[in-house]
Amino acid sequence: MENHPINAFTMVGKVHKKQSLVTGLNTNSQKEWNKLELLLFIENEKQKHVYVPVTFWNDKAKIAESSIKENDLIAIKGQVVTKEWNNYKDGLKKYFINLNAFEYEILETEFTPIDPPPYEDVTDWDANIPF
Repeated sequence: MENHPINAFTMVGKVHKKQSLVTGLNTNSQKEWNKLELLLFIENEKQKHVYVPVTFWNDKAKIAESSIKENDLIAIKGQVVTKEWNNYKDGLKKYFINLNAFEYEILETEFTPIDPPPYEDVTDWDANIPF
């Protein structure tokens, strides 16, 4: 059993979108890293719909990439990461939430709940982050 931070969080949802595995090289340590991102659709008891970005790293990313498919119902345990910044265009405070995954379990493949609401693709979500 791995040691996880005290603020580990578990969520269950449908895989809405899965991106390709990305591999890179850490220039300081010369170690290879792997990253897999997916978008999890969550429907809660109040019928509010939420899309949560999830990130897997290194060996977990490789394993998840080969086993998780779009429309699978999965449970993910991870650490919630939040970022906030002021948008320079309109001066409004912006927020971003991501789940860095430690563990996952596929609960049902090709899960078909109610149709999720339309998702506005925000592939350039970090364009206005000042850091």
